[in-house]
Amino acid sequence: MALHYDINDRWFVDVMADVGGFGIASDLTLQGMATVGYNWTDTISSSFGYRALYTDYSDDGFRYDATQHGLFTRLSFHF
Repeated sequence: MALHYDINDRWFVDVMADVGGFGIASDLTLQGMATVGYNWTDTISSSFGYRALYTDYSDDGFRYDATQHGLFTRLSFHF
């Protein structure tokens, strides 16, 4: 699921979430992200936000069960 909302002609909000795994490549993966951004021009924008990623994976005795999260920034060029 991905949502984009234009607050006005310059400011915007993006929200993204997904679920995966289901025992195919991993037991379960979850991720969510929310950003606030600014359109500098028609082709350049920047944003900052928060992202969380959870992974539950096991294979032949190896187990990886972790949550990673934190702030990030993004610079985008639109073609």
